[in-house]
Amino acid sequence: MTTREINLLHRDLYIKHGPEWVDLISTHASWVLLTPEFAYKIKKPVQFSFLDYSTLEKREAACWEEMRLNKELAKNLYLDVVEIREEKNRYTLEGSGTNLIDFALKMKRMNPKRQMDILLHTDQVSAEDVLAIAENLTLFHQKAERRYDVVDLDTLKNQFNDIAVILPFLEKHFPEEASSTIENSIELSDQFLAQHLDRLLERQAKGWVIDGHGDLHSRNIFLMKKPVIFDRIEFNEAFRLMDILSEIAFFCMDLHFFGRQDLAAHFLQRYFQLIPCIEDIKDWNIFHYFKLYRANVRLKVSGLNAMQAQDEAELQAIIPTVKAYLHLYRYYLKALS
Repeated sequence: MTTREINLLHRDLYIKHGPEWVDLISTHASWVLLTPEFAYKIKKPVQFSFLDYSTLEKREAACWEEMRLNKELAKNLYLDVVEIREEKNRYTLEGSGTNLIDFALKMKRMNPKRQMDILLHTDQVSAEDVLAIAENLTLFHQKAERRYDVVDLDTLKNQFNDIAVILPFLEKHFPEEASSTIENSIELSDQFLAQHLDRLLERQAKGWVIDGHGDLHSRNIFLMKKPVIFDRIEFNEAFRLMDILSEIAFFCMDLHFFGRQDLAAHFLQRYFQLIPCIEDIKDWNIFHYFKLYRANVRLKVSGLNAMQAQDEAELQAIIPTVKAYLHLYRYYLKALS
């Protein structure tokens, strides 16, 4: 779908059902239409260095793969892949129409007030909540496929160094910080990975590299009676194949972003009780490096969101998030230097 088409679909649903029935959310890679019962996730026709939704066939395949991958962690959330059709400039979800326009991943709509990032903003996340997440996550990690063939120096470097795609944007909006921060971080990352490659390979041989979630942060968790972790990455397998420390570093970085290092400490204590995956000081250094890498990922994603802003108001709404991730990124960079 194009931006024009998603806006027309949103309009038609609005006219048919009323303003309380449907809302539209945009990310760097997807649109999400929210109804009282369901959420419809539609892949944008975009292509980045790490993601390719450029054709209808690729978007359909991505929808089915996302549903398959998320069944284990959120089996009741993911329901079906449905068609979006058009006839005479009218658009329907799961309806009739001559022209097949695109596909949507149909999901059960969860209570938005229970989304963890929203609860963190209002200081409503407890130690008990993150302990439950640790227990849920360890069950998933214990059953996850082990991989013994994915640790590759060039791949690791390239994943980190892709932050350069948003450098022109950062230089425009944060000229005093951007260039030196990004250049220094790439240099440090290249050196760190080269120095710790042997240990990363040892950890892989011991079974610490898994097919994990890949995008483990609070926006992808609902705090229900039992935590629901969703949105496991489907668009790039390499982002799921990682040292287990990279997965939990992502979650800890996210808690740090919200100023909740205390919750990160509770989470780590329980996680390491169940899966003791740190064996020596080198592993701690690797864990801290992965927090830098995960801040790198969130900085890049927020930068890409800002670069896609449709107007100045939308851009200015995203800029504070980019700035916050840039400052956290600089903090981790200094700590690791």
